[in-house]
Amino acid sequence: MSLIGLLLALQIKAQQVNENFSVQVFADDFSAETNQWDYLTTTENLFVLDKGEYFMHRRNETKPYALVTNWKNDLTVFQVKAALKLGPATSPEQTIGIIFYIQSDGKGALVFEINKDKKFRVKQLAGAYYKFLTGEVTDAGWVKSKFVDVTGAYNLLEVKSSGGVTDFYINGNYVSTTTIQDYAPGAMGILIGADTKAKADYFQVFATRAVSDDVHANRQFGELTPSEKIEFLFGENEKLKRQIAQDNVELIKQQADLKVSTMEEQVRRKEAENEQLTIEINSLRTYKNDVIKDMDENVFLTLSNSVKEQAEVNKKLNKFIEEIRDSLSASNKRYSDLKLKQVNDLIEQQKKIQAKKEAVSATKEEVKPETAKVTAKKEEAVKINDQPKIVSAEKKVEAKPMPVKVRTAIKKG
Repeated sequence: MSLIGLLLALQIKAQQVNENFSVQVFADDFSAETNQWDYLTTTENLFVLDKGEYFMHRRNETKPYALVTNWKNDLTVFQVKAALKLGPATSPEQTIGIIFYIQSDGKGALVFEINKDKKFRVKQLAGAYYKFLTGEVTDAGWVKSKFVDVTGAYNLLEVKSSGGVTDFYINGNYVSTTTIQDYAPGAMGILIGADTKAKADYFQVFATRAVSDDVHANRQFGELTPSEKIEFLFGENEKLKRQIAQDNVELIKQQADLKVSTMEEQVRRKEAENEQLTIEINSLRTYKNDVIKDMDENVFLTLSNSVKEQAEVNKKLNKFIEEIRDSLSASNKRYSDLKLKQVNDLIEQQKKIQAKKEAVSATKEEVKPETAKVTAKKEEAVKINDQPKIVSAEKKVEAKPMPVKVRTAIKKG
């Protein structure tokens, strides 16, 4: 082989994805049941949690099975880590691995798997069939590797993908690279082979930055569905509330620290003054004992009173120091209570918001029947008012005066 050919071969075998995957976006250590995985007990599959592990038994003897997480992946630059091991059976036909880039139409995916014969392979789902991307077709794509552990311990399988280029690792050791350029972001999970027993200890996904900072990593805000927009805005609102609460706590802490620092400085000054007074008192005692043994009694009494006065001052200073220490202790307690209150207030605020939402929803449901009743009453009143009025057949008879004929008497002469 020529030098150029050797260099090309070395480049092909070298890892090509060098991003820093520092942000964990998904993780499951199988310590408790979640809604991210299938838990089945059927004639063909047994998938259950067992003492902090995900136990998998594929009973079908001819077809593998993909356990796909319900976590929605929008990443094209990512790292997947999965701790997997095959069961106690010694058959080299048993396989376990990671499946990723699962396309929405179910006709595309990549698989990285190992077997009990210290071999690994990478294969591509193309339509309804698999295409081997490692090894030879005659060996079904399997490649021997000293990095595969068959002693019963977990094997750490790892994939790093960026821009369609994917590197593969076994127990921290790089083993292969493949390039698939035309795949959209897809779901991920575990592929268990036919007639295989296996266990998973954890399954983790990492990104180069937080998904929330990239709005689902690959889509602009305007491309999200209404429900996704609401979810995103709620998340941003919660983050803002937490940041405000944290800023308030930090401000209170700074104020409390300043007050504590000031009081501690006062204590230090008083302790220094007390120490100086103690030195002076001891000096006076020494002077009394060694110098003024033959001193006049009045002078001695004067000095004694001075010593007594200094002792009283010392006593008051000690009392003041204790008061300051008590004040410091009380301040620390108030600071702790304030922090607890901040947290409780935030929790209560969230409860009130949730209660308001539920109350509004319930009120809307109650208003509907009430509105219907009011409408019915109005319609009934209109019907009554539209009916013709009934005039009573009995009418009051008015008394009319009787006609009286008046005859005029003519007087005859």
